Amino acid sequence: MASKSTKPKNKDRLATEERLLSAAEQIIAKHGFKGATTRMIAKKADVNVALITRYFGGKYELLVRMVERKATEKRYTHLAYPVQESITDECLLFVRHRINHFTEDLVIFRVILLQFLTDSKFLKRFQENLEIFERHPEFEERVLTLINNKKMINTIQPQQILDTLEDYIFGVVVGRILIHMGDDTMWEDIEHFVRSYCSSFELKK
Repeated sequence: MASKSTKPKNKDRLATEERLLSAAEQIIAKHGFKGATTRMIAKKADVNVALITRYFGGKYELLVRMVERKATEKRYTHLAYPVQESITDECLLFVRHRINHFTEDLVIFRVILLQFLTDSKFLKRFQENLEIFERHPEFEERVLTLINNKKMINTIQPQQILDTLEDYIFGVVVGRILIHMGDDTMWEDIEHFVRSYCSSFELKK
């Protein structure tokens, strides 16, 4: 029977899992999922390769956990920009903030998207429970404040605006992955879309 001193402590396991997840993200971003090996990941994390199977069940489950972690990181982000005085300006800065946040990890998202497109099992695993785009309470509260302060129409709910913007943001991120759209063209298209979309929400002076 192993003594208590030989049993891995929970905090040590969590720290090792975190190192493996970070290493997996770096290795998979560089070599792709198929090109990355458990030995490469373990070496990067400076741990025994057997721990990948022990803690995650294998490379595939490690990828699944990595995607889940990345989704959690991207789901809720503090809006660092000031509250805006119009719905158009608020939406423009929100979309810019979210797209910049996602494009920080564009390389790894490219790998994840490729896995979604080529692995039906992987896609099915996440279709129902991967929540990268869902609710953003801070943004919704800002929109509600604009409504309550009579700075925009009151016949649309903040969640409706958020749903439309998040769908659009997802399309932009996928577009950057697939067609490598240049920044200038992308931001021009984004501004045109947001201004057109928000024009009907502004109160006419």
